[in-house]
Amino acid sequence: MPELHYTFPKPQMNSVSHFFAWVRWARERINFLGDEVSAVASPSGELYPKFTVKFQEMMLGFVLDDYTPGLITRIINAEWYDFMVKHRGENHVLFKVLRAFPHFAELVIKTWEAR
Repeated sequence: MPELHYTFPKPQMNSVSHFFAWVRWARERINFLGDEVSAVASPSGELYPKFTVKFQEMMLGFVLDDYTPGLITRIINAEWYDFMVKHRGENHVLFKVLRAFPHFAELVIKTWEAR
């Protein structure tokens, strides 16, 4: 659904702030679109963007499940990929990766959009 594709801001932004800005934007956009949004992305749906650690963990899991190690390591490196796999399901793993690789936020958001 094109109406749910996020446009990245041009100025540099802290990657964690960027992720939260996207969550805020997505929630506002979903609210605006109302019934046009699929049930899974609606406020009661599994994919509704949240500011919670559980949502962060889910998004990291989607990235690990949806993409090959080769693609992910082209965006980050093998050491960080191994870190993500080893610590999957733990608190704030996504934010640690985002701090080290700010551009990883784009893959996370695109992963959500593809679902």
